[in-house]
Amino acid sequence: MPGAAHLVEALHRRGIPLAIGTSSTRELAELKLSAQPFAACFQAMACSDDPGVTAAKPAPDVFLLAAERLGADPKSCLVFEDTPKGVAAARAAGMQVVAIPDPRMAGRDFEHAQLVLHSLEQVTLQILGL
Repeated sequence: MPGAAHLVEALHRRGIPLAIGTSSTRELAELKLSAQPFAACFQAMACSDDPGVTAAKPAPDVFLLAAERLGADPKSCLVFEDTPKGVAAARAAGMQVVAIPDPRMAGRDFEHAQLVLHSLEQVTLQILGL
C-alpha cells in the first residue's frame, strides 16, 4: 500500500513494537514481506496456518496470537486493516482499528473501525497520538 514503508519505519523509529497478523499462510506472508525494505521492522508475525490459529478472520485468533508474540495486551494494540472481516477480527480481539479500505471493498461496512482513511499516506504520528 502507498505509505506503508514510511509509516512502518516511522513507528519503528519511535520504538513501537510491530507485528503482522495475516490470513495468508506463513510461506506466502514471508514471500510478500521479503520484498519489502521495511521487513526487519516487524518483531512478530502471526499467520493463518500457525499453531494456535484455529479460525480465520473475522475470528480474532490471528490478532491475539500476534499480540501474544509481541508480549502486548490486545487492548493496547492498534490494527491497520483493509477488509471488513479484518476490522471485525481486530475488534473481537479487543483492539483499536484504523481501516484503510481496499478499493475492491468499496461500499462495504467499515463502521466498527475507530477511524477510516483512504490511504496509509494519511496516517500521521499526530493522528495516532504519538
